[in-house]
Amino acid sequence: MDSRHGFLLLLGAVQMTLIFTLASLAVPLPRIGAEFRLDRAELILLSAAYGLAFAGLLLLGGDAVSLAAAAVLFTVLATVTSRTR
Repeated sequence: MDSRHGFLLLLGAVQMTLIFTLASLAVPLPRIGAEFRLDRAELILLSAAYGLAFAGLLLLGGDAVSLAAAAVLFTVLATVTSRTR
């Protein structure tokens, strides 16, 4: 498999996760609106805020994994190069 195909597959999986998460918000939304006395515009704003927060945390988690992977890679390479001398 080409690296571009793997990247597109991963990007598609992340997009589907975001879509399913936002779709699952539609189930409790009427009850949330009733309990907090929110009108339709406020519920739309609530779902947009939830989507932005989830996407932001998804990006933050991806960045943290990238930094952790870079640290592990650096440690492995430093160990390997120090043993070859």
